[in-house]
Amino acid sequence: MLLYVDKKKLKRHKIKIICITLSWILIILANIICFKTALHHTSQTLTTYTTLQKKQDWYNNADIVTIFSEKQNKTIKAIIIPKQINRENVLTIALAFSNLPRRNTRLVFANDAPQKQLLQKLGTIFIQASADETPQNTIIITTDINNVISLINEYKLYPNILNHKQSAKLQSIPSIQQLLNQHFPPRAQPQTPQEQQLHAIQNFANTYHTDLQNLINTSPPTIKFTAQNLILQNLGVCISSADQTACSVEPDNSLQQNIRIALASLNAQIPQKLFLLTTLEEIPANTVLADNDGLFFRYGLKKTFILPQKKAQSSNNTNIYAYLKQQAGLNPDYQSPDMKFYKFKTTEININDNI
Repeated sequence: MLLYVDKKKLKRHKIKIICITLSWILIILANIICFKTALHHTSQTLTTYTTLQKKQDWYNNADIVTIFSEKQNKTIKAIIIPKQINRENVLTIALAFSNLPRRNTRLVFANDAPQKQLLQKLGTIFIQASADETPQNTIIITTDINNVISLINEYKLYPNILNHKQSAKLQSIPSIQQLLNQHFPPRAQPQTPQEQQLHAIQNFANTYHTDLQNLINTSPPTIKFTAQNLILQNLGVCISSADQTACSVEPDNSLQQNIRIALASLNAQIPQKLFLLTTLEEIPANTVLADNDGLFFRYGLKKTFILPQKKAQSSNNTNIYAYLKQQAGLNPDYQSPDMKFYKFKTTEININDNI
């Protein structure tokens, strides 16, 4: 008996199977890529940034707070707080404290807990301490889960994550509002684009103060640039030692590159202060500068500058323009259309908090 085989049909069947297989592979790859894109990517240089579009003002500065409690009776044993303390994170910590028993509760702050005095004041808003009562509940406050990992395993604690959006209702409590305004005074809304950028730089510096200090000391920090402050990753910088200041303001360089160039120009002197600069704004010569304006001079390859802190020592703007030309090796009275003057504003960070 002869068996007839339709080779064309068999070939079409194989092609169909191959196409279906390739389609599934492409679908799987697309899902993997989308999943990775949804996460915050960590760069191997300095920055971590996300392309997620968030319209909330608090998104850039807010971190989560994690409560660890027993499963059965919900007794809280530990709270993991952010390393950076700012207005947004204090509100989220306040939300965690609001879940604690008002009586017979004692807060124990680990050595790594930042701004303990502020957090203790925040705790007194929600916890009523009494000298006649012995605290029955001890809550450990720390930024590192490794400090309480044994406690978590012993009591089989379960995590509960809190975010800043959940804590928005606490802003209306007068005692919390007063505490926040005392430690984080609300700033007036900046008017000019340069003032708006300075405001963003100040928020960035407050949030990543420790990371920027570590960066100068060659530790490997992780600084997060989000879609809202991504422009800050190319900030110009100045770094000063006891008797010298070096700057790097090239807009094509990253923040990390500008810091490295400025450090190299200090010739191994110990850095003391870091200045983050706004974008340079070109101005005509002899323009009257504000008190918080610095001045940058460029003529060909010659570059000189004066920071607002040093400029404040001179009350004559004309002398400042002549001074920068003289520092560049030019006659103070020399004029050329190729001369360029730029103003900028700075945010100052102490590299060594003991200074």
